[in-house]
Amino acid sequence: MKILWLNINASYSHSSLALPSLHSQVEERLRGQFDWCVVSGTINRDPDIPLLEIINYNPDIILSTVWLFNHKYLIDLLSKVSKLMPNVRVVLGGPEFLGDNSEFLSQNKFVNAVFRGEGEESFPSILESFISDRDIENIPGICMLSPEGKYIDNGTAIISDFATINPPESSYFFDWGKPFVQIETSRGCFNRCTFCVSGNIRKVEEISYENLRNRLNEISKRGIKEVRILDRTFNANTAHAINLLNIFSGYYPEICFHLEIHPAFINDKLKLTLEKLPAGLLFLETGIQSLDELVLSTCKREGNSKESFKGLKYLCNLKKFVVHADLIAGLPYYTYDALISNLISLINIDINEIQLEKLKLLPGTELRKNASIFGIIYSLTPPYEVLETSSISFEDLYKCSQLSKIIDIWHNSEVWHVVFREAVIRYPEFIEFFLSYCMKTGVLDSPMSLEKKGLILYRFCKQDFKDIVPMLAQAWESSGLSHNKGPGKYSKENIN
Repeated sequence: MKILWLNINASYSHSSLALPSLHSQVEERLRGQFDWCVVSGTINRDPDIPLLEIINYNPDIILSTVWLFNHKYLIDLLSKVSKLMPNVRVVLGGPEFLGDNSEFLSQNKFVNAVFRGEGEESFPSILESFISDRDIENIPGICMLSPEGKYIDNGTAIISDFATINPPESSYFFDWGKPFVQIETSRGCFNRCTFCVSGNIRKVEEISYENLRNRLNEISKRGIKEVRILDRTFNANTAHAINLLNIFSGYYPEICFHLEIHPAFINDKLKLTLEKLPAGLLFLETGIQSLDELVLSTCKREGNSKESFKGLKYLCNLKKFVVHADLIAGLPYYTYDALISNLISLINIDINEIQLEKLKLLPGTELRKNASIFGIIYSLTPPYEVLETSSISFEDLYKCSQLSKIIDIWHNSEVWHVVFREAVIRYPEFIEFFLSYCMKTGVLDSPMSLEKKGLILYRFCKQDFKDIVPMLAQAWESSGLSHNKGPGKYSKENIN
């Protein structure tokens, strides 16, 4: 029997763990009863290419994992496959199926079943069903339509013992050719954020330290320079977090560890450990989301805004690690003015990176179920972005999307960061004035070189923020850009 795994990612650098995570749980006897094939690509690949590869392999079964950014590409591709290969069986899993799946299955009859939840324990049973030609309708996590069209829903699959599952790296389908490796040291989250797919009642489970060391040793041998820890809240358990950080420090400077930390829960013990770690060991992502207390409490996010900001400021003041923070426009009660105020506060403490994005109402989340309570109107197609709420208009959300580009281009840039930050500190109104200028001139609508970014900022600053220009000229020159343009020419004229 021939199985084809359709592995579609957002970009080349990203690699889904789904196939190796599932395949590593299958004993050799069962693996050997299938011919396995993987068709890989990104959402930017011409879909006719993987379509041809699928046809040439002629599988009996197609499996794939579906999430926000590959959803449309995958379903469009599979609908074409079904026309050319009407007898192929299609079973899908992934975050897109954490909600009610009856409508999806009714609209996409070429999909035989979808899987909701954690698949490591159910996957061997699914394969056994394929071999014995038994129906999969009783397997935990499976959602499907009966021959009569009745919706069958077997709930959400949760594995019984996370610590005992085989790591994805033990599968020969694990891709060692990517620039980073992802590891779960725990599964589950103590937070119950209403906008997150992890905001459920699953208990938090952790792998053993011996398991982790063995995996990191193999990763180190392979020459991988970055490990991304997938734990939802790394410091939910302080003692566990400290033990992990001590383990990580043993791989310095060969490996940098990227992890998500909740700044509201950085206590004195964790601070002592962080302060002893070597600079550059960590990339710290902090899920701030908002600094508005009403917003956080409404979303059931643990940790108050004052403690979060205090912890974030502490991390920035360490000056040892890259610190990244997220803000989410469109959360309940989050106004445009409050978001701008929060953004300025983050810039003032000299955080390295800020990501501003619009809320996505993901399937299976509490906030999606209760969207109407907060006047949330959202797109029904991926990525399910909020269009407006009772607290923020469509126009202001559009401004947020444009502001997100500005932050990424100028604030998050090593070249322009200091200049942009200084402008905001001196003039809090700088952000909105610059946003208005960029929207009016349309400069954000096309790709920009480093030089073009500098020229745009220069042309704006020389109109109303002239005291920023000398600093901008210095950053321009330090980057090795032309002495005969914009800030470079300004320097020449002022020196002479």
